[in-house]
Amino acid sequence: MVGERSSLAAILDTNPFLNMLSTTKEFLVYLGFSEFLMLLVLCLIMLVIPALLAIVIARRAGASQKRIPCPYCAEMIQPQARICRFCGKELPPRS
Repeated sequence: MVGERSSLAAILDTNPFLNMLSTTKEFLVYLGFSEFLMLLVLCLIMLVIPALLAIVIARRAGASQKRIPCPYCAEMIQPQARICRFCGKELPPRS
């Protein structure tokens, strides 16, 4: 039983995976700096690209639907509107 315990301790001490989990520095050394940089870039890409796409989509949607303020209640309405959907008043004709 004592021999099994010492061999188990020897296995745990020589296992690079268990040793690498002890500190971040050892993890970076085990992983390698180039792999760490690739992982970091991949994470940034996965976070930045969807955010940029959301911004572009929102700008395109906003550009296609310009709105103007209602002269009576100042709420934003479509330029083609004849009646304000907020205050219900008939809008003056536009030229």
